[in-house]
Amino acid sequence: MSYILIVDQPNLGDGGEIFIHGLGTFKNGEHPITDEQEQRFRVLNARIVVRSDQLSADELAGLEEEERGRAWSQPVGTVLGPNLQTAVESMYGVTAREVKDTPSTSPVDSAAKPQAAETGGE
Repeated sequence: MSYILIVDQPNLGDGGEIFIHGLGTFKNGEHPITDEQEQRFRVLNARIVVRSDQLSADELAGLEEEERGRAWSQPVGTVLGPNLQTAVESMYGVTAREVKDTPSTSPVDSAAKPQAAETGGE
């Protein structure tokens, strides 16, 4: 889903910019954000999910320090960061509005077009 990012921070002054991790720098105004930019933003703000083993204090004490760290938490996956609308809710003077994508106007493949019947002699 595409977005329009709206920056409205009067305190920025002339030429002032804000930085949004995963998107870049922006001045006051409206900025189009493509699907690709939004996906990159979500990937760069992803978090790693870890599994915590339920070891007792005695079991942990019996392990070497390095083994204790491995036993305590092991990465099991990654969760994408929030979408742009959710992420900007906590940003002062920044909002995001969804833009409905328009249907594709790409030309139809010639193989999919019905062909006119040929009238030829045999």
